[in-house]
Amino acid sequence: MAPADTAHARSAARVAEIGELGRQGRWLDALAILSFPSFPLDVYACGAVVRACAQNGEWPAALGAIRLAQEVTVKANVVVCNTAISACAKGHHWQGALALFHDLAQQDIQADVVSYGSLISACAQVRNWQLAMAAVRLMQQQEVPANEMTCSAAISACEDSSWRWALELFEEMLMERLEADIVVSTALMTALSFGNHWEHCLHIAADLGEKVTQTTSNALATCLQRSAQWAWVLSLLEQMETGRGLAKRCTADSITYAAAIAAYGAGGHWPQALRLLWVAPAPNAILLNVAIAACGENMQWHWSLQLLEAGITPDLISYNSAMTACGAASQWQRALVVFESMKVPPDLVTFNALVTALGTGRQWRLALSVLSAAALRQVRPGTVTYNAAIAAMEPWRPSLALLSSAASSMVRVDEVGMAAAMSVCERGHLWQQSLTLLNAKNCWSALSLIAKNALLAAFEKVDDWRSSLVALGQMCSETLQIDEAVDRPIGIIGAKGCEGIGLKGGGA
Repeated sequence: MAPADTAHARSAARVAEIGELGRQGRWLDALAILSFPSFPLDVYACGAVVRACAQNGEWPAALGAIRLAQEVTVKANVVVCNTAISACAKGHHWQGALALFHDLAQQDIQADVVSYGSLISACAQVRNWQLAMAAVRLMQQQEVPANEMTCSAAISACEDSSWRWALELFEEMLMERLEADIVVSTALMTALSFGNHWEHCLHIAADLGEKVTQTTSNALATCLQRSAQWAWVLSLLEQMETGRGLAKRCTADSITYAAAIAAYGAGGHWPQALRLLWVAPAPNAILLNVAIAACGENMQWHWSLQLLEAGITPDLISYNSAMTACGAASQWQRALVVFESMKVPPDLVTFNALVTALGTGRQWRLALSVLSAAALRQVRPGTVTYNAAIAAMEPWRPSLALLSSAASSMVRVDEVGMAAAMSVCERGHLWQQSLTLLNAKNCWSALSLIAKNALLAAFEKVDDWRSSLVALGQMCSETLQIDEAVDRPIGIIGAKGCEGIGLKGGGA
């Protein structure tokens, strides 16, 4: 065998050995080979060590391995670094991918389209669309040509309010004459589902024609469901079941049925939602949860409870959804029964749902007990928890105490909680406490129009024009919007305030 062939065989054997260590989670052993080499190492072996560290989530070690490779006179190239970035992306370690990408410039290595694609994919895994878009813009500045993979990954990172970026990227793809393949189209439909652009998604699916896949049809079904287009969702489901139309090559699965059940619920057709649950090929906890929520949003709390005993093993979401359904129907006793019958540990959503349900019945003592139970389980209350607990209060002292507790716990009570606290004070005719509270918490900017109107109207009732002027001055100083509903209170406040300081309006 020629020397070159022998060296190549040895290198391949070393790469295979290091790769096996990585698959076994023995990244330290792989790193030791690089730290204490008993034979000459080449760039392939060093790349295997970097990959072994990165694929086990040890990206700082992968970064150190690149540094160590230089000490043994092996200069890492872009392929080695890309391997590490890609491994971090697959392991959902976006911070590691970012650190390794940044290290390319430190090593005077020019990032290529694979480098950018791997970084953007890592961002997409955790829906960090801001960083993904920054990487796309940097790629354009460095004049690195994009491809379908990088665009698809960037679009996949977009959701919620960032759907506009996804649409902009898609349009840029078309301008660059890049092919919008099935992966890109599916990613775009998923992003657009958060922007209520269901018609656009229908057009995308129609353009795909025979290329529509199971993933694409499910993305379309989810988009239609989020846009409350239940008739379209059911039409898509029918196409899958009958083998005709756009989705004729697809099979209805749990995702499809979940979208259809949710769509039925949004359309007020809860009996049909229940029927779909039982005709689904394999009813599971996902479908159960959607059906419970569908019943709950239609005030069918008793059906939500019956579904818990329907033979499908409920999970945490099932119990939370059932308690939410009970709370929406002011059935706090039933919500308490569900909580006590839970066979899985509760989470923050559980306590939020229970406290909200208790609030509908003004069960403030029980609400405080639930907060104590959450603390014992080391579940930290959040904004929703405090809002719901304050809304459950009858006496004003516990309500204000909860506000202090939230502040000491660094939890922000928003305008919902502040309005609830002011309502408690209103019932006790304690508007001075409301004014003091607002000043102390500096919460004027968080007041809704309803809360502002209620505060001014209450001072009018008790003829307290001085407090009215103080409140109005604070509202103006915070540049708060004053709507037409407060015209009358403001007018009365102004007239009585002027009278109080000895001023009277003159005739024309």
